[in-house]
Amino acid sequence: MNTFLAAFTTLIAPCSATLESPTEFGLFQDNYSATSSSIASVQGGKSTNTGKAIDGANIKVDSDGNLKFNSVVNCVQLSPTGSLLAVGWGASSAAIWDLSSRKLLWNLVGHTLQVNDVCFSPDGTALATASFDDTVRIWDCRSGSLLRTLRGHDGAASSVEFSPNGELLASSSLDKTIKLWTVQTGKCIATLRGHSDLVWSASFSPKGDQIASASVDGTVRLWDTSTGSNTKTLSGHTKAVRTVCYSPDGKRLASGSVDGMVKIWDSGTGDLLRTIFGHKTGVSQLAFSSDERTLASASWDHSVKMWDPETGKLVRTLSGHTQAIQSLSFSPDDSTLVSGGWDSSVRFWKVHDR
Repeated sequence: MNTFLAAFTTLIAPCSATLESPTEFGLFQDNYSATSSSIASVQGGKSTNTGKAIDGANIKVDSDGNLKFNSVVNCVQLSPTGSLLAVGWGASSAAIWDLSSRKLLWNLVGHTLQVNDVCFSPDGTALATASFDDTVRIWDCRSGSLLRTLRGHDGAASSVEFSPNGELLASSSLDKTIKLWTVQTGKCIATLRGHSDLVWSASFSPKGDQIASASVDGTVRLWDTSTGSNTKTLSGHTKAVRTVCYSPDGKRLASGSVDGMVKIWDSGTGDLLRTIFGHKTGVSQLAFSSDERTLASASWDHSVKMWDPETGKLVRTLSGHTQAIQSLSFSPDDSTLVSGGWDSSVRFWKVHDR
């Protein structure tokens, strides 16, 4: 058994191959308003710059081995080693979960509105969070302490990602921009403008020389990180584009949209390589496996689908969530996929034998 699974085999649930009936969701669709109130509230607490070590009493492990939170789950990500899980949930909560002990390690208190995205640094020592409170925050994963707060967006911060070398952060926002920040100082060094509507997602290429962004204006834009210039605009989706991600070799870029389609592009030329149909409503997030053999897509139709990115063929459908799925993350060895959704659960799927 691989080392990732050996640490917590009891957490991994068997996956059904059937697809549940879809339900349409208003939030995060083209008509979404940035002023919408938070979906749910969570247990309150005093604001502090230091994470609180807690025993996870309010977080349950259900009979299938999945984590059950006390409110909707907005975002999840596994650390580079696969030993930690970051979760953003409820009205303003973010936390780091220790998978080996099945304990909630640090409760990251500070955001005042919903946390939309979480991202570990490449070395796993820091976590960045993006929130509807217009800020990006950087936390120390070893102590749970707040390292710095990045302010500058004029609207909610919708996504955040570290550059491959860990020196920069890219954040997207409902203010229609992408900002680049230095991690060491927290200084904004560039603001990328060009989208005509809210920007939902921004992602670095594996080399760090390019950023792709997804917008409600229906386009994907490519940016040169050294100059901040918009090098290409990719059109083809018929509704808001919700998510973008690069293949590990950087040659391909995948985009997912409210139109239910997944598109795969040549990241160098901007040519459309393939359009994948299968979800019955919007695609909320995409994730490539590290071996590039699988592209996973999460949807508001309650399903995760796994595709062969070379052929566009559907390999598997993972069903079990009972509401919209918002986030995905592969384990480092690609054996396990983690998903989080509005049914207040984080699910662990065994997807490959490694």
